Amino acid sequence: MMKKYQGVKSISLTSKSSTIKLIRFLSSKYDFLYNVILNEVLYREKGKSEYHPVNLNTLYIEAREAGFKTSVGEINTFLCSDYIPRINPFESYFETTERLWEEQIHGDYIEKFAQYISVDDPQRFIVQFTKWLVRCVVCALNDDYFNKQALIFVQDDQNSGKTTLTRFLIPEVLRDYQVENISVDKDSLIALCQNFGVIQDELSTLSKTEINAQKTLMSKSYIKVRHPYDRRPKMEPRRASIWGSTNKAEFLVDETGSVRWLCFGVREINWAYKSDIDINVVWSQAYQLYTAGFKYEMTVQEILDNELANSKYKTTTIEFELIQKFYSPATKDRFDQFYTATDLCENLAIRTDGKLKISPVEIGKALKFLGFAQTQKRGHEEQRFPVKGYYILHNDLTTYYK
Repeated sequence: MMKKYQGVKSISLTSKSSTIKLIRFLSSKYDFLYNVILNEVLYREKGKSEYHPVNLNTLYIEAREAGFKTSVGEINTFLCSDYIPRINPFESYFETTERLWEEQIHGDYIEKFAQYISVDDPQRFIVQFTKWLVRCVVCALNDDYFNKQALIFVQDDQNSGKTTLTRFLIPEVLRDYQVENISVDKDSLIALCQNFGVIQDELSTLSKTEINAQKTLMSKSYIKVRHPYDRRPKMEPRRASIWGSTNKAEFLVDETGSVRWLCFGVREINWAYKSDIDINVVWSQAYQLYTAGFKYEMTVQEILDNELANSKYKTTTIEFELIQKFYSPATKDRFDQFYTATDLCENLAIRTDGKLKISPVEIGKALKFLGFAQTQKRGHEEQRFPVKGYYILHNDLTTYYK
């Protein structure tokens, strides 16, 4: 649920406390706001329109110049207090744009937008794009929710407009709340808390380890952060959703599953969307769907369909290819042999004349993905204790393979 903030406390107009007099002086010169997304105090001179990050040293010098015997610490105490009004830019944006979308006028505006993006599975794209947009809204507004899937546009061609499209999804008002191509360092984790969107458009250049690290990012719901001037770290909710693009057809490397990735192969992008589509109306519809109780999570069947669709974007390991070539899953009642992962490594090493390096870890991942059920068996090779392994059938190799 959305976080509710306490009302702003009022400063006494009659107190003779030196601290209260200092606060009255600063408040007479500046308007202050505490941005709960950035965890930062902003200020502007009275009569001006634009806010800037507060400069403690400037306030200290001005206060001393006005005759106040104060310190940077005392001023910071005021800036960190409940006497500063709080603002949440994401809540403000959706409250402002909430009524932009009118179904009688715009129809299904998200579907209209989606039709400018020609993909391999257009009907599935419309459904999942709508759900994903609503999840972005929920992630930005609800401290206890995070968007589990990253939307990725895949197209072999470079300079086809994928990156421009991903940037178009950020409303102009929230331009300061986007970041591109983050990793998994401390600053990147903080970025998940302080942005509306994270755009990853360099997936094709990432290594296997880096791709899996991106999956770790998508699993973060809260991040432990210590902000400047804070005495101790605190848990901050993740607010950013992740989306991006790649021109590398095979980029998924985790054989254990790819539920975190929502990939769509792009055939063509109609550039007219830039003039025909108002992205604020798109987000307005997504917000209204959320508040109306729209079911935005993927169903069990949709997750299975997504895994199947993602299979075309997966890189295959040597172990995966060899197991698929030589073996098929079997049962206890019908099998050729019972192999442990180590047995399979040895058998594959023999079959390939020792020319390939076989990893037991990758063997295990490939077996799981290909549907080989792990089971226990007593008496395997006269061992005293049960061992874990797999019932397998040997494939009849074609003349080509032989």
